[in-house]
Amino acid sequence: MKRAQELSITTIVIAALAVLVLVVLAVVFAGRIGIFAKEITVSCASQGGLCKADCGTDFVVGHTPDAKPITCADTTLKCCMNTEIAQQRGYKGP
Repeated sequence: MKRAQELSITTIVIAALAVLVLVVLAVVFAGRIGIFAKEITVSCASQGGLCKADCGTDFVVGHTPDAKPITCADTTLKCCMNTEIAQQRGYKGP
């Protein structure tokens, strides 16, 4: 009987250590996902633009340097950036 009790305590200790390791990995991974999400989120307001139905002549439609459009929360609007700001940041028009 003593052997069975030792095996049970050993199993519990190993399981507890495994859970602890999984929790630590989850916290580290969740933190990295948060950093990744911040890097890929490009909003119009954070880039100095305004969400408008029509950009007019003083503004250009905002694009990232790799030609991806900057989005607005309301998808019916365009992200309009001042031409100077767009040029300084390397953004391209349509």
